[in-house]
Amino acid sequence: MVKQGTEPYLRTIIAKMELRPNLKVTDASGKVWTNADLADELTKALGGKNREDTMVKATDGASKHAGAVLEFFKI
Repeated sequence: MVKQGTEPYLRTIIAKMELRPNLKVTDASGKVWTNADLADELTKALGGKNREDTMVKATDGASKHAGAVLEFFKI
């Protein structure tokens, strides 16, 4: 297990994405990305100096949507 907000965590995510390279997702602009595309982008970003990650946690609201909390990490 690795801690979210660390470089080993991101490398673990990239490795998982590379296991399913053809899985697709559409972003808000309508562009379709494969896991392979996203893994390539994340790998390039890891080479940069100013890296950030964001953790999104749902706020506990029992059976109702109660919003979310964002935590930002410098990596």
